[in-house]
Amino acid sequence: MSAAHRKTALVTGACSGIGRALAAGLAQRGYDLVLCSNREGPLSDVAAELSLQNGISALPIPIDLSALDAAESLYQAVTARGIDIEILANNAGIFFFGEVADADPNLASRLLRLHVLTPSLLSTYFAKGMRARRSGRILMVSSISAFRDFPGIAYYGSSKKYLRGFAHCLRSELSVYGVSVTCLLPGATATSLYD
Repeated sequence: MSAAHRKTALVTGACSGIGRALAAGLAQRGYDLVLCSNREGPLSDVAAELSLQNGISALPIPIDLSALDAAESLYQAVTARGIDIEILANNAGIFFFGEVADADPNLASRLLRLHVLTPSLLSTYFAKGMRARRSGRILMVSSISAFRDFPGIAYYGSSKKYLRGFAHCLRSELSVYGVSVTCLLPGATATSLYD
């Protein structure tokens, strides 16, 4: 596929684990990439590697996606470059184990913004263009914990239930416009999430 006809995918949490695997798979299929993470060095390394291996453009955008204005900031950074996003992969996540009464409120707030606020608003921003073009795909990376209540991961599991429900609603709203929405529900995966 020529550079002029390639489409672009945006992957959050793209420098390791599931996000890196998603980015690699999209690059192998010829998509240009916008890669986001709060880990600038590893993100730049992944972007350079995937670009070299696959002959695609890979733009790293280091950003803290748990910030209150992260979704708007990222959307503005992408649109300012004239990039249309064909695939949005909402993957970035964090994890902590512990009872609700013992949780660090700052860490809990960060998790909720990263898992709930940012992917929801990124979907709002980018779905408008997809709906207008009648073309696009949105992926929500949830978790098998969206199906069951697990003591000790109330914040994590509940946020993943939200993503699952949000994806179902979004699919109903966008499918009539030719935009697909998928929810991935992996089980425990050997990634840096647990670090």
